[in-house]
Amino acid sequence: MVKKRDEKKKEGKTETNTDKYRKRKGETEDLPTIIIVVVEVVVVVVVVVVVVVVVVVVVVVVVIVVVAVVESYSYTSIIEVSIIYLPCHMFRVPVIFGHHLLT
Repeated sequence: MVKKRDEKKKEGKTETNTDKYRKRKGETEDLPTIIIVVVEVVVVVVVVVVVVVVVVVVVVVVVIVVVAVVESYSYTSIIEVSIIYLPCHMFRVPVIFGHHLLT
């Protein structure tokens, strides 16, 4: 008669594939699982940072293009806006120097 899984479990004879792998490798801890979780967290953080940086760069470029088209700035003014005014405005640095060059 074939024993059911629950009966084998009660007798302590049921082994999962993970248990068999650990016996072969001589491992008793969940170290591989911890490493996998850490790697997954690092990958997720890196992907989120890359996405945020790309979005910020795209937004800055779109703002520069829109300002240039709507206000019909010359090429020099686009450089002034992108290099001086926007970084000062984004990081809340006093815009006296940038404002002086734009006016």
